[in-house]
Formats: sequence, C-alpha cells, structure tokens
Amino acid sequence: MIINRKVSFEALDMDLQDLRHNTRLMGGSYLFGNGTSVGEKDDRVSLPLGHMLSDLKELMNKVLPNLRNQFTDYNWLKTRAILAPKNVAVDDLNIKVLEQLSDERHIYNSIDTVLNIDEAVNYLVEFLNSLTPPGLPPHNLHLKIGAPVMRHRNLDPPKLCNDTGLIIKKMMPTVLETTIFTGKARDEPVFIPRIPLIPSNMPFQYKLLQFPLKLSLQ
Repeated sequence: MIINRKVSFEALDMDLQDLRHNTRLMGGSYLFGNGTSVGEKDDRVSLPLGHMLSDLKELMNKVLPNLRNQFTDYNWLKTRAILAPKNVAVDDLNIKVLEQLSDERHIYNSIDTVLNIDEAVNYLVEFLNSLTPPGLPPHNLHLKIGAPVMRHRNLDPPKLCNDTGLIIKKMMPTVLETTIFTGKARDEPVFIPRIPLIPSNMPFQYKLLQFPLKLSLQ
C-alpha cells in the first residue's frame, strides 16, 4: 500500500490525463489493487500474460506500429508513450526508435568546458562528455529530418518555452530549422541555435555548448 498526500495522487491523475489525452481516471491507465484486497504473500502483483511483452523490440512495435509511415503524423505520436524509470533508458529508447526512420542521421556533439581554469586539469573532457545533468541536452544529440524534439529552455515564452514540441526541418552546423507542433504557436517556423548551458546542481561549474533540445519520439 502506498501512503501519500491526496494532492500527490490528484497531480498524478491530471498529469496522466494530459499525457494520454484521456479524461478517465489516471488517463485510463491500469490500476492494480484498491487498498482493501490482500495481494500475494510476498507483496508481488500478478499481471495477466496478455499485458506482458518479451522484449523491447516487441514493446516498440506494439506502442509504435508502422512507425516509418506514421511518424510524420504528430497527432498520432502525441497519443503514444513508453514510460521508463530513468532518463538514460528514455534516451536509449529514443535513439532505437530514431534508427527505424529512413532519413540520414546527424549527431551533434556538445562542447564542454570547465569554467574555473584552475580546476580544468581535474576534469577530463571525456568525463564532462559523459555527464547527463537533468534538464539538459545530451552530449551526443542524435537527429533526423522530421524527428520530433522537445525544448529544454525558455527562449521566447509563451511561444517557445520549456517542453515546447518541435519538428526538425533542416539541420545546419550551428542552427536548426524547426516547426512548432504544440501550443498556440503551432506550425510557426523557429530557428534554434546552439547556446551555452551551465548546470546548477553540480559540485563544480562547467559549460556545455549545445542545442537545447532532446529527442521526443516516445
């Protein structure tokens, strides 16, 4: 049994309804148990075999069927999601989904530097490249034409702010041409430059120069 404040469950309910575009309780997600029925003695919950899949590829095919022909239908994409416990799992899954698209992939690497020159010798560039602070883009940003991405920084609110959905239209070395596909500014063209980003939750200060975007294919 989970004991928590009522407001926590209300917030989860609203978030799931919004994510799944479904006004039913918890966005129509499955609920296991009601707090009154006794479960297994070892606290495990038995799931029906019909709700289980054997591997990640089967899960992707189940949630995103016929992706090559459907991925340009962004209304279709917005109704589908695969939840994962960690951001690294989401990032890996997004890249696997991206590999299924036919266009040529381009990888944009961030430029990472320590702000304090005296501390620079303590942190190798390879170490900085491996860091994945929450709310920031990855060192290796994998993109393809037509791929949906999400902004990580407010640039021109309310039109272009954190979590705005964009579609990659053209890729250049220092600028990306995109189109907004969420919110009131939908279908407006936007150019996204590389910008300097400084994580605030690290024991030392470093800067990464990268497009403030993250893949949002699932």
